[in-house]
Amino acid sequence: DNDSSHLIARLPRAFYGREQYFKVFSREDALVLAYLHVIDDGVYRQELYLSHYLWETKGSDSKCFMILFTVRQTILIEVKRKKVHWALINEMIDFPIERKNTQLIIRYERKNKKIEMLTEMIGQKSQKKVLQFETLRDCETVSKKLEAALQYSKFH
Repeated sequence: DNDSSHLIARLPRAFYGREQYFKVFSREDALVLAYLHVIDDGVYRQELYLSHYLWETKGSDSKCFMILFTVRQTILIEVKRKKVHWALINEMIDFPIERKNTQLIIRYERKNKKIEMLTEMIGQKSQKKVLQFETLRDCETVSKKLEAALQYSKFH
């Protein structure tokens, strides 16, 4: 019967990742995925998104940052300028992640032989990135998300 007063609607949903599992649509996730496609002229377009975290620094030079976790990489972005500060391949990151109060210390090793030889010559076996947060909660949340992304990356 052609009764137009009865419309069938389903909740929005989308396929995520290679496994093509269903997940409830999130407007925030969709915006982050769109953002991932435009930063650095689409360099990160092929990355499989896992999660992200946004935080803002305080003070006169306040900035908004996003740390983006994909299956292959962890990427730190300054949001308003669309500037990638750094991107680390997850398999290079040492586990577990070190936390000191509101600092998150991410140690990583380069997989390039020339860089390995140079760092050994100067007595530096691993390098590190230090993230400073305003609150302990921000630091703990990013630490947990990073550890989850690293665990996921090991199996995919």
